[in-house]
Amino acid sequence: MPQNSDDLLPTQRQHGRKSAASLAVVAPDIKMQRPEPPETLWGEAAQLWREIVARVRPGTFWQAEPLLVLYCRTLAHERVVARALEGIEIGSKRHFELSRLLRSTTLVASRLAVQLRLTVRSTVDRNTVVKAVPTAKPWEDPDDDPAV
Repeated sequence: MPQNSDDLLPTQRQHGRKSAASLAVVAPDIKMQRPEPPETLWGEAAQLWREIVARVRPGTFWQAEPLLVLYCRTLAHERVVARALEGIEIGSKRHFELSRLLRSTTLVASRLAVQLRLTVRSTVDRNTVVKAVPTAKPWEDPDDDPAV
């Protein structure tokens, strides 16, 4: 049986100011690096891995490496199918089969790109106003700048 009213309540939030030390978030001291392609990727897929990882900040694919492996393999496969499709006569049965394979491979690659947040849409909110870059007006001559 509880002795006083404080024992009845679960942990309560303390009111008042908090020190900076108590508010500081303790983060592990891990330097995020760009991951190297796994040994299972080779050739064109490994090169795609390096290109993709080089374009984003370190740590972007932390715990998403399996999806990135699938994405790189899918892109490499899509390129092989696209090259095979180049020499095939349009309208032939082989052209139809390769076109269908190319379409499905492209769809898988686009879905993986969205999941990996590699698309423009994943970084831009449609409700966010994009500021226009100020440019010189056509009637203004940059050589006539009075400030110079």
